[in-house]
Amino acid sequence: MSTVIHVQHERENGIALSLEQEAMLVKSSSPYRLYFLIALYTGMRPNEYSTLRREGDMLIVKNSKRKGNKIEYKRIPICPMLHPYIGDLTEIAFPTLQTLYKNLRKELGCCLYDLRTTFNTRCVECHVDENARKLMMGHSLGKLADAYTHVSDDFLKKEAQKLCYTLPL
Repeated sequence: MSTVIHVQHERENGIALSLEQEAMLVKSSSPYRLYFLIALYTGMRPNEYSTLRREGDMLIVKNSKRKGNKIEYKRIPICPMLHPYIGDLTEIAFPTLQTLYKNLRKELGCCLYDLRTTFNTRCVECHVDENARKLMMGHSLGKLADAYTHVSDDFLKKEAQKLCYTLPL
C-alpha cells in the first residue's frame, strides 16, 4: 500500500518596499506608474484591480475575500500620497495582471502583492486607526465588530489623511 503525503501550502507574505524603492516608483517614467501607485496607495489585492471605480474622493473596489460568494465593496479614500497622481481622473482601466507583474518585476524586482504589504505597513507607521486600516484593506474587524460597527466615510477620510510622509529624493 502506498502512502500519500499531503504537503501543506506555505503562505507567502509580501515584503514592504523601502522608502527608497517607493521613491523610485513615484519618480518612474514607466507607462504603468499610475497603476502601480494606485495599487501602492490603496492596498488593493491584485485580483481586485479590475473592479475599481471612483466616486468623488473615494475609490470603490469589490472585496474579493468574502465568504459564501457574498458581494461586498470596500471604500478606500484617496490619500494625500495618491492624490497628486490620480487628480480628477474618473475612468481607470487597469492593464492585465501579467503585464503589471512583468513590468513591476522589471522596474523594482518586486511583485504586486508587495505593494499591498507596503500600504499596510505605511498605515501602521503613520498611526492609521486599526479598524480604518482593516476596512481599507478589506479585512474583517471580527464577528462582533462586523455586526455592530459602522465606520463613516468621513472617519475613513480623516484616517487616510495620515498617509502623508516624505520620500527620499
